[in-house]
Amino acid sequence: MRAPRTTPGLFHNAFLVPSRAELGRWLSNAVQNGVRLTGASDHLVSEAIYLDDPEGNGIEVYRDRRRDEWTYVEDGTVKMATMRLDLQALYDETPQGAWDGMAEGTAIGHIHLQVSSLPEADRFFGDVLGLDLMARYPGASFFASGRYHHHIGANIWNSRGQPKREGRMTGLADYTIRFTDRAKLDGAVAALDTLGIAGERQGEVVSLTDPWGIGLKLAMA
Repeated sequence: MRAPRTTPGLFHNAFLVPSRAELGRWLSNAVQNGVRLTGASDHLVSEAIYLDDPEGNGIEVYRDRRRDEWTYVEDGTVKMATMRLDLQALYDETPQGAWDGMAEGTAIGHIHLQVSSLPEADRFFGDVLGLDLMARYPGASFFASGRYHHHIGANIWNSRGQPKREGRMTGLADYTIRFTDRAKLDGAVAALDTLGIAGERQGEVVSLTDPWGIGLKLAMA
């Protein structure tokens, strides 16, 4: 079943490339192959290009600015914005050459979810799972560890007040959060009870369904 655009679930997954030059190489290849883009933004901490996959799932390809170029404020959050990214300038400064795939070091930098309620997301990702709130937009919150700008985004732009996902929908089936501190993992599992969420432990992995019907695994790194 194809998930309606308003359904909680995946807003986009985000592929982090190691440099602006590699973002330009990806853009050049996309242009040469007629890939339809849906947007491009300068977020102060990063530069990002957006598109959709054939199922309608969002994809972001981005590069981070150096951390010494980020601006942190007194409460520990980081300044983010959504400004126009000059794709023509990025394309023009990129040497043209044969495409040989994504650069070594490319990784999933973050995921961005559609949820039904931001206060619920703040409780779940912050109070229960122990992630830090790093930025807030109108209708969106961004969570991370290690003072990164965000590992998980949550927004209600299309999905405010919507019911949980149903089974066998297109989109994100599940994702995994890995902990480096066992005490924090155990604390997160214990805190699930405050939301009435039951986790199933299999060895070192705890599997559950989050408040919006998305599968989630908690595990040690």
